[in-house]
Amino acid sequence: FFKKGKFYELYEFDADIGRKEFDLKVTDRVNMKMVGVPEQSFSTWASRFLAHGHRITVVDHSESKLSQQRRNEEFASPKSTPLTPRSRKGKSETDKKAKIIQRDVTKVLTPATITDEEMILDFTAN
Repeated sequence: FFKKGKFYELYEFDADIGRKEFDLKVTDRVNMKMVGVPEQSFSTWASRFLAHGHRITVVDHSESKLSQQRRNEEFASPKSTPLTPRSRKGKSETDKKAKIIQRDVTKVLTPATITDEEMILDFTAN
């Protein structure tokens, strides 16, 4: 589950699982299959996935939009140097990475690792 704004999203193969097993609506976003669940119902959905035998990895933002903008300003490079390779479009790899909000794995959930009381109750109810 990738946190995007107020939703947790699943992509490609994981989106297929959400559609087939839980009847979640699939949308195409930038040539990629995606399903999403609202942030406030994440515990319920996570419990459902766990009850069906899936493991869950949660990927959250590790920086704010403001931090990302500051990082963009720091890494903005008007010209390439011999140590900064350019892509075909003229942007360095550092420039490309600066435009993406940093995300990190924050949780790995399995039936044996649930500690959230609400999730335990939802899991046992499923």
